Amino acid sequence: MNNSENENITNEWLKANTKITGWLVFFLSVVMGFGGLTRSLSLIAVNMSDYNNNYCLAAIDIFMGVAFLAISLYVIYSFLNRYPNAVFWAKTNLILIIALSLLGLVTWQAEEEKIAAVSGLLGGGLWLLYLICSRQVQEVIPKSFRKVSIVDWIVLFAIILIPIVLWVIGVTQLLKAVDTTGSQKTETSEGLSQNADSLYYAETEQVKFIVPKEFSCDASLAYDIEGKDLYSYDLMNEVDSSYSIATLCSEYKADSSFSNLDRHWEAWKKKEHKEVFMNDVDRGVQSLNGSKCLYRICKYYDKAGEDMYWRFYLLFDNETGKSCVFSSYDDGISTKYVDEILNSIQFK
Repeated sequence: MNNSENENITNEWLKANTKITGWLVFFLSVVMGFGGLTRSLSLIAVNMSDYNNNYCLAAIDIFMGVAFLAISLYVIYSFLNRYPNAVFWAKTNLILIIALSLLGLVTWQAEEEKIAAVSGLLGGGLWLLYLICSRQVQEVIPKSFRKVSIVDWIVLFAIILIPIVLWVIGVTQLLKAVDTTGSQKTETSEGLSQNADSLYYAETEQVKFIVPKEFSCDASLAYDIEGKDLYSYDLMNEVDSSYSIATLCSEYKADSSFSNLDRHWEAWKKKEHKEVFMNDVDRGVQSLNGSKCLYRICKYYDKAGEDMYWRFYLLFDNETGKSCVFSSYDDGISTKYVDEILNSIQFK
């Protein structure tokens, strides 16, 4: 094809005189089509607990998931119709994948996430080289025919700018929340009181419970998924030779189903034990001082290979409609603290 022919070609002419075959078919159908869909779904399926219940940070992944899907679909459509900006958006898609994979290598902690990041880097890099070097891509969308409009640049600028703005807003909100938590921590700690028998009580707007004598207790202010305040108490055994640590959180909704127990359990596991394999030891329902209590007890091994137990409880009060979460870890040597705390819980 000489220069004069290059100057006169149109997308209709290219559609009539070129065919999309071989690796380009694979790239458009698998990498852009299937890959774009799965990548989008993985980003859109957010878990608010992964973002400290911050909607702006969660919105970044949702936005990028929608953006990846839209770009992938447009790449397929633009190649089929031989649009001048087809290669530009294909390369942009791959460059965004490479950039997010590099960011993932720095920020992601789980091994499977690291593997996904490396896979994104290698795959994105190889397909980017393909678009640059492929003769078929050159035939289907000749370099002399390619053109990037001002609208393309504006859309790309928005795709990059919007996540940055959401990140700044989200981080600012988290910092404010940390400041609020710090200012409230001393005030919440005043909820610890001592009775005549030298037993310490901790109480929130939701619940009141005994803090065992051998445990320290640190109070903090947290936030539930709806942005409402809830209080968290972290207890640690500082006297007994056995290992035991516990957290008690007040709740606002009392869904006393096992599916709700499992949802809570999965959220806590993903946050604290994402890479730990656990075996269920026991699960069921019991009555504590007239309150319904669902529980799930699991066994796992710590980094030193020692047996550890995770005891997870959801308590519900029919009269007040309130609930609380009790989560504890111990080595199984002494578990009397569990019954002591659970049996002392009173809903207010």
